[in-house]
Amino acid sequence: PATGRPQDDTPAPTRPASAVPAGSGRGALTQDEFWAYFWDYLQPGDVVVTDPGSGSFPLASASRPDGVTLLNQKTWAAIGWALPAALGAEIAAPDRRHVVVIGDGAIALTVQELSTIAREGCSPLVVVVNNGGYLIEDLAIYGVHLDCDDIWVWDYPALAAAFDDRGRYQPLGLRVTTAAEVPEAL
Repeated sequence: PATGRPQDDTPAPTRPASAVPAGSGRGALTQDEFWAYFWDYLQPGDVVVTDPGSGSFPLASASRPDGVTLLNQKTWAAIGWALPAALGAEIAAPDRRHVVVIGDGAIALTVQELSTIAREGCSPLVVVVNNGGYLIEDLAIYGVHLDCDDIWVWDYPALAAAFDDRGRYQPLGLRVTTAAEVPEAL
């Protein structure tokens, strides 16, 4: 391509019409339930930005609607990349809908970019997958639970108001704990 950037011309595989797992409902939200609803939420033309880990594994291997762009930094697997990348992506393509999927460990590293995102008038949907720590390190790298991978649990919905410049933008922060809450929240 003329831009010198690599292009992903691989067609997205087709996903089953109903991906929502049977039995989804009011119990504790599972990863399978969340991702099934998330696939239904995506639309052609969306830009999805993920960090290595929580979002990249399910999204990289899953089918998605035609025209959905998936941005992920795989070379260095440096978490915290998604928020600043989403800011750049939305500034570059303001006419597209932007979605960030980021783990609780990754957002802790670059959370201040929520302030810049608001200041620049950007409005991506930011989905924080609360794993209770750096699970990618526990599960994939070390294979055992290490105390150093536990992180302090934040009030993630409150971050919307914390970075709101005294009520100027009024972003919405939601906590979702059951499968039944996912479609409405999205």
